[in-house]
Amino acid sequence: MKTSLAAAGLLLLLAAPAQGRDAHPSPPAASASVHHRSPAHRSPALPHRAASHRTNGSPPPVPGWSLPAALALLLGSASAPLLRRRVRIRRRRRALLLVRAEIDRAAVKLRIRRLQVLGVERRGGKQDAERWKKEKIRFCDTTLRPVLARRGLGAWWPAVEASALRHIEHVAWRGRNGAAGFDPGMHPLDYERFCARLLEQAGWKTRLTPASGDQGADILATRAGCRLVVQCKLYRSAVGNDAVQQVAAARAHQGAQAAIVVSNARFTAAAQALARTNRVTLLHHEELRDYRPERAASDTIPSATR
Repeated sequence: MKTSLAAAGLLLLLAAPAQGRDAHPSPPAASASVHHRSPAHRSPALPHRAASHRTNGSPPPVPGWSLPAALALLLGSASAPLLRRRVRIRRRRRALLLVRAEIDRAAVKLRIRRLQVLGVERRGGKQDAERWKKEKIRFCDTTLRPVLARRGLGAWWPAVEASALRHIEHVAWRGRNGAAGFDPGMHPLDYERFCARLLEQAGWKTRLTPASGDQGADILATRAGCRLVVQCKLYRSAVGNDAVQQVAAARAHQGAQAAIVVSNARFTAAAQALARTNRVTLLHHEELRDYRPERAASDTIPSATR
């Protein structure tokens, strides 16, 4: 509507000079005899003409508009809203691309967190579903929104929030069956064999310890001169301090260089604190195929505290 009014106003302005010219035509050319008159005999034509305008009340001639300038003004006023809309679209798209890239980078952690909260299938109850929802919101508040704020796009979070939550859900449930061969209802000894196979896929040579008298180590593994002790915990609830204490003692007993506790469940805050003090790595079994002892400091799952 504003664009139409601006265009109508410009058209009226363009028409006004033509009307002024029609109402006040140019005087006819002077005759040749005028050129033979002396300056003293010439009549003051311009003052007389200006006075006549003031006498008869007609307006002075309206100066004409430049057609290119008028067209440029018309096009500018019509395209300004379109340009603003394009800027908004570009900024929203940039914010969405940044958010999706950050979610993709955290895909492994999101998938692991989903497995810890909901399990392999969506078997959790209403309480688990609510906890998973809180995990997604916490990830948005601690990771995604700061990314946008650092790029000057924090105001665009409400516009991309719904898309971000959908992408988190898609990434977290990608490969929803998890590692092949895992079943939350499997026997603990089968879980130990399952974890040993994952380590072998990462290039480790593994050996299972006897079911009794293992001194806190379920798996002994070696690779490139590094000796590793592993404690396996197939739990339905959070893993506590006991597992950390057991594997720390097993590392000293076996003369190993590294120790890890691997589980399908989350770890308590106390277990994480004790693991940092004793240089024990806490892992989900999904991370075993990529485990390297030099990455032990960053392999503990910081979000698995509830």
